[in-house]
Amino acid sequence: MSTRMEELILKYKNNYRRIQKLEERIAQLTVTKEEVIKEQMFSPPDGEHVQTSNVTDRTASVAATVDKILEKYNEELAFERVQYEQEKASLEKENALVEEALNEFEVEKREFAKDLIRGVKWDVLSERYHVSRATVANWRKEVICKLETSYFKVEQDLMRELIR
Repeated sequence: MSTRMEELILKYKNNYRRIQKLEERIAQLTVTKEEVIKEQMFSPPDGEHVQTSNVTDRTASVAATVDKILEKYNEELAFERVQYEQEKASLEKENALVEEALNEFEVEKREFAKDLIRGVKWDVLSERYHVSRATVANWRKEVICKLETSYFKVEQDLMRELIR
């Protein structure tokens, strides 16, 4: 395997992992109504207390302000979310050429190739595809050889389009 292919596969694998982490982080940066409501509610105090106001229903006051609070929270998180989404889009664009090269594979080997370059361990590949480790090694050689050829072809097609 050429050094260029090794670097390409390593970069793809690292980008793929970073994309997964960014997706998790983006999901965490969205506040739901349920979370706002839960945050705004409080448990009743323990022991005796004397009611001194007319407002007895905390739920009603939370319901009246929940949309404003939700909008405020999501606005505060919007900048960070946009940054993560832009980084994710950039990484996906970098991986797009490899994905396109993988689409040149026949269906049976395509999923194996994706798992392989995403860094799935050989034992897992062996179990998932019901083959021996020796077969995994042989398929790996085939995949890398074909990936190199396919990637070169996709790269050449892209260059031709850019020249036009």
